[in-house]
Amino acid sequence: MKRMNLKWMTAMFSGVATLVATSTLLIGCADNNNGGAPAAAVVTPAATCQVGQVYNSQYGCLNQQSCQSGYGWVPQQGLCVPGTVSNPTTAGTKFYTSLSITSRDQFALALQTARLCDPYLVGGNLGNASCKNYSERGYLDFQVSTTSANQAYIVIGAGSSSPNIPNSNLTTGGRVLRMEGNVTLNAYNNNLGFIAGTNQAGGIRLVVENGLPASANSFGVVVEYNGVEFARGTLTRY
Repeated sequence: MKRMNLKWMTAMFSGVATLVATSTLLIGCADNNNGGAPAAAVVTPAATCQVGQVYNSQYGCLNQQSCQSGYGWVPQQGLCVPGTVSNPTTAGTKFYTSLSITSRDQFALALQTARLCDPYLVGGNLGNASCKNYSERGYLDFQVSTTSANQAYIVIGAGSSSPNIPNSNLTTGGRVLRMEGNVTLNAYNNNLGFIAGTNQAGGIRLVVENGLPASANSFGVVVEYNGVEFARGTLTRY
């Protein structure tokens, strides 16, 4: 495949504080059988839906984000619901990986700084909200923008290795935490890989030594907070 011609820009993602504005809490996301999601008829997408969005008759146009293919994310309800994808062939390239956590303490610190837990989790803050209850496993969803090849939208999930599996820690009530935001891809390793984010204080950074979204089906990724690695994975197209 032809190598992607990235227009490298300065790193976005000034830190987890930037993520705070868009961080959301996923509570009991539906499993592969749509458990817990409202029943809804699948209909033809509305003409106003953007490319790659999922149309649901009850909720309208939804972003797929890290829901399984054909499902849209309802942030108000914390659910993945079924629908019809609008123009899926022209949607941005998507990659996904479960994360191997290499530093639970560093991951927990990132979640805490993002005000997702300890003691910022709303409700049931009787020891259940400890960030350590979510830092044992995680996942990363990475989608290149449909309009700009050097922009991507990422979701880092904590507490589960998949967006469709609840947190198995009994003290969390099945909650899964999410950090999400837009990042700019910057050249790395003589243009063989890329960096997204920053290693400055309070910053999350993705480091890919070898692999570009436009020319690779999978590539290894290291996830850092404050310049310290806390997870690894292999991003694979889906």
